[in-house]
Amino acid sequence: MRRAWSGWGWSACLLVINPVYRSWSQLLLRAEAERNHTTALACEPVSDWGVIAHAEVEVRSTRRFGEVGNVAERIGTMPAGPNDGNATNGAKLFKAKCATCHTANEGGPNKQGPNLFGVIGRTSGQVAGFKYTDANKKSGITWSNQTLFDYLQNPKKYIKGTNMAFPGFKKEQDRADVVAYLATVRCQPSPPALTTFAPLGLHRARRSLLATRAPTA
Repeated sequence: MRRAWSGWGWSACLLVINPVYRSWSQLLLRAEAERNHTTALACEPVSDWGVIAHAEVEVRSTRRFGEVGNVAERIGTMPAGPNDGNATNGAKLFKAKCATCHTANEGGPNKQGPNLFGVIGRTSGQVAGFKYTDANKKSGITWSNQTLFDYLQNPKKYIKGTNMAFPGFKKEQDRADVVAYLATVRCQPSPPALTTFAPLGLHRARRSLLATRAPTA
C-alpha cells in the first residue's frame, strides 16, 4: 500500500510542478534575451525537462554571434586613415581629378599647380619656378601622409589664402588613396655599389706560383 501510495504521490507532484517549472524557465529565458538585445529563437522542448537546456544554448548562441556581427559591422564602417590608401586606386583618382592642374613625374612641368613629384617630405611653397601665394610659402607645412590627407579634405580651409581651386575629396578613402599614390612618386634610393675583392688565398697562391716557376731560357 505504501509503495502504491508513494508512486501515485510522486506522479501527482510531477503533474503539478512540471507546468509551473516550464513557465517559470521560459519567462527567465525571455527576460535574458531581451536584456541582451537578442531575439531568442523559437524552440520546442525535446522533453518536458529538456526545454531549459535547449533554450539556453540558443540564447547564448544568439548573443555570441550577435556580438561578433556587431564588431564586424563596426570594423567595416571605420573611416580610412592617412595610411590606409590604395596607390593603384589613387593613381586613377589623380588622373581623373588632379592631372589637369598637376604633374607627378620626375622633371614634369608646373601647370596651374606645381609638380607634385616628391611632395611627401617637402615643405610647402618650395617647387622651383612656380609662383606660390604668400599663404603657401609662409604656412611652414611639411607634407606628410597626415598633413596631405587633412589638406585634401578642404584645401582652402587648411591653408587660408591659397589659390587651390579644387574643393577637396570628401570621402576619407579617396583622400587616403591619393596620398598613397603620391607617396610612390619620388626618387627611389639606388642600391649601394658592390665592391668585389679577390680572396686573400688567391693572391697568396699566385705569389707562390710565380716564386717557384723556373726561369725560361
